[in-house]
Amino acid sequence: MKVLITGGFGYLGGRLGAYLSTFNHDIYLASRFSKKEPNISNNINTIEIDWTDYNSILDACEDMDVVIHSAGMNASDCLNDPKKAFEVNGVFTGKLGEAAIAKKVSTFLYLSTAHIYSNNLNGLITEETEVTNSHPYGASRFAGEEILISQNKNKKSNMQTIIVRLANTFGSPSDIDINCWNLVVNDLCKQAAIDRCLVIRGPSNTKRNFITMTDFCSAINFLLFICKLSEPTAIFNLGDKTKSIINDLEYSSNALIELGWKPDSNFNFELTNLIRFCESNFNNSVK
Repeated sequence: MKVLITGGFGYLGGRLGAYLSTFNHDIYLASRFSKKEPNISNNINTIEIDWTDYNSILDACEDMDVVIHSAGMNASDCLNDPKKAFEVNGVFTGKLGEAAIAKKVSTFLYLSTAHIYSNNLNGLITEETEVTNSHPYGASRFAGEEILISQNKNKKSNMQTIIVRLANTFGSPSDIDINCWNLVVNDLCKQAAIDRCLVIRGPSNTKRNFITMTDFCSAINFLLFICKLSEPTAIFNLGDKTKSIINDLEYSSNALIELGWKPDSNFNFELTNLIRFCESNFNNSVK
């Protein structure tokens, strides 16, 4: 299978591309800038994509079986420029969806976020929970979802659209320069390597649900290549409900688990690898 991953050199896209390449799929990492193929696997390629040029987006989707859209603006950048947030997370997502339909892509998977529900998640969260977040990050991601759902319905395409509302992932990135060190677990492991002390940044009462990067990758592989979905558009929460900073948050992934996927909840494994990565790259005393 030929798989296009936008944001392919980002935190999620980089790890996901490396993971899917082990199943002998031909992986195409799409980026706004020209980059060399990572020295991971012979079946990983790169594509340069210009989000302001629809023909460039069409070319990126040419002959692809699967498109995974992981590109987008993060929460802090969205807050600094809400207008740009809706352009990138909303309009550009719609352009990619339209191009995928035009090029007869069989499956389109959009990596959305748990934060569409609320800026401060609390209680039981399922796919039926009301979406209330007005923060530019959550609101713009939800706008991208709505555009994709509308496209798939109105154009009556044969493309399977999957929307994944992802909780907080953690784990080592595919490259040290990837912008992932503001994520709470990654940040703490980096602090431990550099300063040998931990400082929790942000409000102490914030509730977060976590999932390992390994479980994230296995769930995406399951949705794309293992399970069969009955609906043309499907929405899934993806997290690990057993872990949170404060225990009154349950981010339910039951809809996905009922299809047959089960998280390994391999927190110790992921943390160990992340700590080793940080010690190797940030702690000068071990180099």
